[in-house]
Amino acid sequence: MLVFLGCKTPYNESAFAGSFDSARVAKLSHECFQVAYDAKQMARWDNKFSVVRTNHLDRDVVVSLGRISVYAPSIAREVESHPESPRTSSKHVYDVVAVYAALLKSRYYAESFKPATQAKIAQLLSMLEEIGSFYQVATDVKGAN
Repeated sequence: MLVFLGCKTPYNESAFAGSFDSARVAKLSHECFQVAYDAKQMARWDNKFSVVRTNHLDRDVVVSLGRISVYAPSIAREVESHPESPRTSSKHVYDVVAVYAALLKSRYYAESFKPATQAKIAQLLSMLEEIGSFYQVATDVKGAN
């Protein structure tokens, strides 16, 4: 169970580093759903029919993939439903997906899964990194020595 504490910091467009391609982000998040769903099914199959006994980390990978497949399409829904401010309205949903992606990276051990599953998970992580590049917050360099 994840608990998010803290305040919801509002962002404006000037807080972000680069430009935002809403069509690309929406397309990627829809594709993330399908890739995460496929990877989850493949990972579950790999765990079920594994020669060696699976551990809790392998099961956590399946759970993280499932959570990403649930939340990733919400990025596209937020982007599409708020065309006047797509990045700021979808940032909170992206943050949830980014947490599950970080959990996936920390628990994923490639040798526990078959090569096809490894390729799907690698593709998903690559897509999530590309989506993340649109949400990079600009760093203020004033006063840096």
